[in-house]
Amino acid sequence: MSGMHLSPTSLSFVSAVAAVFLVPTVLATAGFSGVLVRAREASVVGVIAAVPAVVFASGATLSPDDSRRGGLVWSAVGAFPDIAGRSPVLVVLAFLGGFAATVAVRAVPARYGAVLVASLVALAAALMFGAQLYQKYVELPAAVLTVLLLTQLFVSNHVRRLWPLVALAALQALTTAGLVLLPILHSR
Repeated sequence: MSGMHLSPTSLSFVSAVAAVFLVPTVLATAGFSGVLVRAREASVVGVIAAVPAVVFASGATLSPDDSRRGGLVWSAVGAFPDIAGRSPVLVVLAFLGGFAATVAVRAVPARYGAVLVASLVALAAALMFGAQLYQKYVELPAAVLTVLLLTQLFVSNHVRRLWPLVALAALQALTTAGLVLLPILHSR
């Protein structure tokens, strides 16, 4: 296994990307009391998700290794200074992702929650064994899992507010349009 590159911050990165999807989901479904009831458990999971971004280098990379560039999360990480190679932005997003995932998982039957948790952990484990953490490899599975979660939340009448989901859809549409249109416009 010599020469193998690892990405020990993969758990934090997957949690940070999941935050983009799950924070709006929690805002759409949970009332303040629902979040408060799960706050201790969700905080523990949030801290566990954030620890790798504190322990290991988690700042955005520069050329020629642009493995930590592109996508909403790495753009946010790169927009702010890091501290000793650690990104406070990634730490906060990872915490929010772990927190929101816990609240969301507790709002659905256990079997649906188990699928969400196992899938996110498996995704983080798979990404750990590569040198790059590209958002595109995390975003699609996170989006699919969010749709599955939202389907169950809608069926069980847990969705209280639509505006967070509309905001999430608008963010994804703008991000996708930017990824598609900007290269076309720059090529002219």
